[in-house]
Amino acid sequence: MLRSNGPGTLVAAVGPGAAGKNVFAAGARSVSVVCLDSLRERNPMSDDQEPTPAELRALMTEADALQRRILDISERLGASASEDVRRTRFRLEDAAGAVRTVRQDLDETAGDLARVRAVRDGRVCAVPWGVCPDHGNTLTGTGGRAWCTAPACTRRWGYDRLASPCGEPLTHRVADADGGSFLACTGHAMDASKRLVDGTVTPLGTEDGGRD
Repeated sequence: MLRSNGPGTLVAAVGPGAAGKNVFAAGARSVSVVCLDSLRERNPMSDDQEPTPAELRALMTEADALQRRILDISERLGASASEDVRRTRFRLEDAAGAVRTVRQDLDETAGDLARVRAVRDGRVCAVPWGVCPDHGNTLTGTGGRAWCTAPACTRRWGYDRLASPCGEPLTHRVADADGGSFLACTGHAMDASKRLVDGTVTPLGTEDGGRD
């Protein structure tokens, strides 16, 4: 029951979809009711507003909650005294598994997006493919996974590192013979030092290697 409130009191009804918030608002006899749907209609998200990793992780939280609800319903159906009722749960295990897959895809997408944004913001190595931080250009991969092929190296990545921006910390400046240069991580600097002709690979923080 809603207690009497004085003029100007803001009452917020919070809950999932179809929880009865509109019915509650109607019964509250408020002077005006503003819902999130109407606010979104007045101020829709711009088409060029970029999604963030946080939005994807929020969806992961929703997927976790949905999976728990599915498993809970499956368990309750399985506990029924009626065999006919128990039989109806057979799809729910697959349904929970599908949500688990969705959750994993959201997690991997959030990670990819975070790496791309970090590279774009100039905080990390922007070379458009990854390397092993310890051994350089020694990666191989398949099925959206990558690993280092150097003997005794156990580094593995749960995403397609060969097709993703590097994202490792910046440690060196790589310069060619014509004076062009870029900042790179240890792995890419290691690879560049083997390939450059008349170029230089200089650690950041040394006399000629500091960031501009």
